[in-house]
Amino acid sequence: LWGHSGYRVLLILISVEVGVIGAMLGTLSWQTMRRERDEKRRRQLVRLLEEGDEEELRKRLGGEATRSRALRKALVELGQSGHREMAQRVWDEFGFGEQTRDALRSESARRRMEAIRRLYLFANEEDCQAIAEAVGDDEDHRFRILAAHILARHEGRGADVGRALEGVFIERRIMEQPFYSIFRELPEAELQKLVAEDQSGWCDRVRAVLLEVAVQRGIEGVGERVKELASEEEMERRIGAARIAASLDGESGREILRTLLADACWQVRARAAQGLGIIGNRDDVEKLKKACSDEEFWVRENAHWAMAELGAELDDFLEPMEESGEREDGQSREAVPGRDASMQMVEDVATR
Repeated sequence: LWGHSGYRVLLILISVEVGVIGAMLGTLSWQTMRRERDEKRRRQLVRLLEEGDEEELRKRLGGEATRSRALRKALVELGQSGHREMAQRVWDEFGFGEQTRDALRSESARRRMEAIRRLYLFANEEDCQAIAEAVGDDEDHRFRILAAHILARHEGRGADVGRALEGVFIERRIMEQPFYSIFRELPEAELQKLVAEDQSGWCDRVRAVLLEVAVQRGIEGVGERVKELASEEEMERRIGAARIAASLDGESGREILRTLLADACWQVRARAAQGLGIIGNRDDVEKLKKACSDEEFWVRENAHWAMAELGAELDDFLEPMEESGEREDGQSREAVPGRDASMQMVEDVATR
């Protein structure tokens, strides 16, 4: 067989393939054993730390502590399970902070993300300075959001939080929750400064969350910012203004909502009607009655709900209106023959 060139090539290829498969199996076996060894070591370290036996911990680790993946994982686990002070002390003592700060400057996006996740638990003032510097060079939105979370927990870092959130974009309401947490973590004085600063580089939804949290925490001067938002050309910003205005106490919030109830976009009118049901008074009933005859279903629905919330008597029930003619955007409602009304309602709900 070896004397034939074709068979010789085939035998060589088979040998190479067998060698590659053997190398892959050997690598997988080595990685499995390594993970099992690290996991066993991690469990031992967690036990020692929970018992408070730091002397035995030093003996086991020696001078290799900062290279110990098992210890790093053990400290993260303890930091999340009610032993944060002890985990923080060991973290600082063994020099993990310096190692993690170096990782923040790495060219590897994976290493930077690993570092910022660890600092979420253990960041001190020196770490915050390193994070604030790293944010300017990292465009990954996940990195910037985690950085903002960490910075918000430390005094005097409001401006750094603002820089971290510049350019971070969110598409849906469900993605807003992390930003509520960030702004609620900020000390009141820092939140006040952030509200007063320029937010032109922020996503509309992030800016709306900031103002909403500021209203809830009683920050002064928010009403004026909401009025500015209510007069913006983009529909999303006016919807955000209506949402925030519903959290404003007093006449200022009601005035904003009354103005938006006459908006050209039905999505804004629907949100404004809902807001008046929350903070409106009897003076708003007449405007809401007119909204009950709006051409759009959700405006009528929210207006009826708002009147009920204000204790007003409903003259009639919500009746479906004939969906014909031209919409405000110039499209005909009859453009799609045989359109299912329930599908139209689902789309309206999604848009709302």
